[in-house]
Amino acid sequence: MRALLIIVMCVFFMMGCNNPSEPLRIGSNRWLGYAPIYLADELGWNKPASIRLVEYPTATGVIRGMHNGILDAAFLTLDEAILLQSTGHDIEIILITNLSVGADVLYAQSYIRSLRELKGKRIALEGSTLSAYFLSKILDKAELSADEVNVANIPLYMHLDALNKGTIDASVSTAAIQNQAL
Repeated sequence: MRALLIIVMCVFFMMGCNNPSEPLRIGSNRWLGYAPIYLADELGWNKPASIRLVEYPTATGVIRGMHNGILDAAFLTLDEAILLQSTGHDIEIILITNLSVGADVLYAQSYIRSLRELKGKRIALEGSTLSAYFLSKILDKAELSADEVNVANIPLYMHLDALNKGTIDASVSTAAIQNQAL
């Protein structure tokens, strides 16, 4: 609850930087770490502050919204914020909403019984630095090189469907879709 209060307070402070006749446009994807702002929205706590949450299916869409000037602010992971800043956007990190303690996972088809069996397989990941880093650690553990697997850049929300259809053999994803996958 304390984190939710801090987030709401920061959003109110941000309102001083915007034209009061226009809502503050904040981009996000529905990731567990951003749940407090969506809860505040559903409870109507942001109505007096004139905030408009702009939901994207992926973080890539949020970054694109910032690039195109559609958004005033965004919820991003640290690697996404650094990526955005590296493309010339003068951004400031004003709030940390979540600290990850290992929510990244590798889902694999049942015929893959060990990491070594990823060799030659098609592995989906969302085109982010964090996903690529996580995959590199998996490959290191399996004693495989990136050349020994086929990487498919697929938006995160499409991973479960691709696994179910058999178009990919494995997915670098988050624990957030674990209940759907099981």
